[in-house]
Amino acid sequence: MEREKRYDEKFVAVIESICQETGALHPVDDTYYESFVELSDEELVNIVGLILHETARHFNEKLFSGAWKDDDEMYEYVMLYLELIAEGKLAFNEETGKMVFLKAQGDPPSDDMWNRIQKRITSAKSAIRTAIIRNLRGD
Repeated sequence: MEREKRYDEKFVAVIESICQETGALHPVDDTYYESFVELSDEELVNIVGLILHETARHFNEKLFSGAWKDDDEMYEYVMLYLELIAEGKLAFNEETGKMVFLKAQGDPPSDDMWNRIQKRITSAKSAIRTAIIRNLRGD
């Protein structure tokens, strides 16, 4: 089954190649994927908050310039990052909170798990909205 990705696969492949060379690897398996699917809404709000912090300049430029035609385009911007996290290709440094790219090591999610991951990402719109509002208020 062809999986449509939210991100540019060629670009991510280049980043993964660099991560492989530098040893920036992240083990993934069914337990990892399941932990993403089982994230609570509040945990997603916190993750989205980190995403917004790390992409603030670009996100705010798009937000305040009217670049997005509707809320769904804004949500898709964040959902792209959630997909990378779900696949083990993106994480946050525990010490600095900085976003880091990684090369996922392990089997990709099964078709069933992929569908569950996509369902969780799609259902995250309220968590994304909450995080954006908190970010705009400075919470």
